[in-house]
Amino acid sequence: MESAKTNKTYKAWDTEQHLYNKWIKHIIGGIPLKDISSFHLEKLKKKMFDAGRASRSVAYALAVVRQVFNFAKENDLFFGTNPVEKIKVPRKDNKRIRYLTYEEAETLLEKLQERSPDLHDMALLALHCGPRAGEIFALTWKDIDFEQGLVTFRHTKNGYVRHLPMTNQVREMLKYRELTKQSELVFPARNGGKRKEISNSFERVITNLGWNKDVEDSRQKIVFHTLRHTCASWLVMAGVPLYTVKEYLGHQKISQTERYAHLAPDSLQQATTALNNMGKKKNESKVVNLK
Repeated sequence: MESAKTNKTYKAWDTEQHLYNKWIKHIIGGIPLKDISSFHLEKLKKKMFDAGRASRSVAYALAVVRQVFNFAKENDLFFGTNPVEKIKVPRKDNKRIRYLTYEEAETLLEKLQERSPDLHDMALLALHCGPRAGEIFALTWKDIDFEQGLVTFRHTKNGYVRHLPMTNQVREMLKYRELTKQSELVFPARNGGKRKEISNSFERVITNLGWNKDVEDSRQKIVFHTLRHTCASWLVMAGVPLYTVKEYLGHQKISQTERYAHLAPDSLQQATTALNNMGKKKNESKVVNLK
């Protein structure tokens, strides 16, 4: 746990600690590593599934166990076979599919403004530029170029720096924040330091709006990351090419962006129309005028 706390983000460490305390500890916490078998891990899987945990959560718990065994082997504390390798890890499409309509986005921003102006501003940036929460937390005023109209995200998930143009609303929001800035961070925590997570106020606003009520599929639930997904969805629906959307979001592979392709049905129709026209021109060229 101490090694993970030192080498991982607070959110990752906190999630793994929760998985250990809630599930892993009760099944294998008191068993020596050499005595832990696939039987115990299957028992862990069953207990989590019986409690209604998602496949993603079960896979994450098994990943935590795998890391413990790998760490033990690297430090000569364990010499056997990692038992997780013998387990079929559950797989499921956990890609988020819910995105906000323009009307929903306006409603959300309005409610967030009432509860927390800071949260409103972060949500606006997420909707218009598509950054992850961690990229927003790391944003500094040195990354804001009003002259060129660019926002630079340097601390990204894949390590690639992104320079994105500001929309008019984002520029206006950042200009206003600049007037009262008290830190090098654009969105500092209350103590002036770097934020670690999105405020619970976001979830409370969503709950009050009733948007997640009776929603069982996690992919359909609205969370802060939904705003990044919404940004991508809006871009594709507006006819922006997938490769451009890939660069805009900072996806490492185009396959990550192709999940949005179905939102641009007109593009497929345009392609079919173009091919039909090509065939029509070819047939017309074969017509011989006998007059």
